[in-house]
Amino acid sequence: MFRYLCIFVLIALSVVSCDSSSQTSDNFIKNILLKNEELFGEIVENADEYKVQIIYTQINRTKANEPKFAHHFWGYSPSEYFYPASLIKLPVAALAIERLRKLPNQSLDVKSVIDVLRTPNSAKKGLDIFAPPDCFQQKSTLAEYVKKCLIVSSNDAYNHLFEFAGKSYIYDRLNEMGYDKTRIKTWLWSPCFNQYNRTIEGFVFTDSVGNEVYKHKNDTINQNFEPPIGQVVLGKNRVDFTNKNYIDLFDIHQIVISIMMPDFVPSKSRFNIEKSDYELLQKYMGLRPKESDLIEYNGELSSIFRAVSQIIKALQLSEDVITKLATVDFHDSYTDYLYYGSRTKSIENQSLRIFNKVGLAYGFVSECAYFVDADEGVEFFLSAVIYTNENNIVGDDNYEYYEIAMPFMENLGRVFYEYEKNRNRKIQPDLQKYMKLFGDE
Repeated sequence: MFRYLCIFVLIALSVVSCDSSSQTSDNFIKNILLKNEELFGEIVENADEYKVQIIYTQINRTKANEPKFAHHFWGYSPSEYFYPASLIKLPVAALAIERLRKLPNQSLDVKSVIDVLRTPNSAKKGLDIFAPPDCFQQKSTLAEYVKKCLIVSSNDAYNHLFEFAGKSYIYDRLNEMGYDKTRIKTWLWSPCFNQYNRTIEGFVFTDSVGNEVYKHKNDTINQNFEPPIGQVVLGKNRVDFTNKNYIDLFDIHQIVISIMMPDFVPSKSRFNIEKSDYELLQKYMGLRPKESDLIEYNGELSSIFRAVSQIIKALQLSEDVITKLATVDFHDSYTDYLYYGSRTKSIENQSLRIFNKVGLAYGFVSECAYFVDADEGVEFFLSAVIYTNENNIVGDDNYEYYEIAMPFMENLGRVFYEYEKNRNRKIQPDLQKYMKLFGDE
């Protein structure tokens, strides 16, 4: 316990209103890391090699329970590229809902049935027979896509949300909201979205008996946007990331804040969605896989997938897509790197909820999270990214995720949680509103 404790550092808060925040570039985070040198010494000493960026936002409440933010940074650099992977799913999910709210037909909502329209070519070619169940489900709802996107980080669900929101709309709105360095340009890989299934004609909303209510045409998806930080090449094999997705860590950190506390950020930084939409996003950011009604992810079908995997292996088939799917265990901490790392056991701290989004690809591990423990009166925002690629070859799937990155993320979350649990607060926060999000699915 005591290794997690650190000497308090005086923090100057220059906050004048509930929607303003202070930015402090000091050694606050580094001091906490060095107080736990046995956990972070090697990372601190080689921070440039690991491309570590950390942002911590301390929250102090007023008597009216209004939050005051104080941001702290270590290693943060807008010009330092990291591959965001699934981090981009959160703003895309929010913008897809926002786009829905702007459609002319005001009767539509996130639970309206959507039918995906494929091009004649993609319809003729069909779907990969080794694709997961989502691929065969043409009809769904935005709420279902958001649920799968946020709870188990489904690439298929994200791709539909990306297509629905539209590349241009995503770019324009993020710029309007002040996130002008972020570029979300592409789908994420999925067996559902092979070369034949990447082009769609649009989406049709239908009523309860299948009649068309509204048709939403797909936007042009071949536009190119100027890379925000110039050319980016990684690895000794010089892989070009210049035109891949990019998101500034403080941008996504602020997006998490704006979703969790929309009333306390500048109006231009808010998504134009309903209160119920915010609650939907919040719920699915914090819901655990086995708490959801997604049976293909909550354990009810896992044994079937594993059995199919064994059949494929026995037949010595070369296809490995479904094998990879079958060996995925969507345990409750599946998308909680901060605090849980790579652990696959049951959640040990039931009073702690982590509302978050994670990313993992090309050696980069990242997470942006809002920690809430209503029993302990703990809340804070924490975002981090680390890069592990000892052989400096990009694309060989040989990264030190579980040897270095995951232990770092786990220790980081736990150290800040313990620090927050033991720091003095003049006013205890009322956090019950977040606990009330989790009723029956």
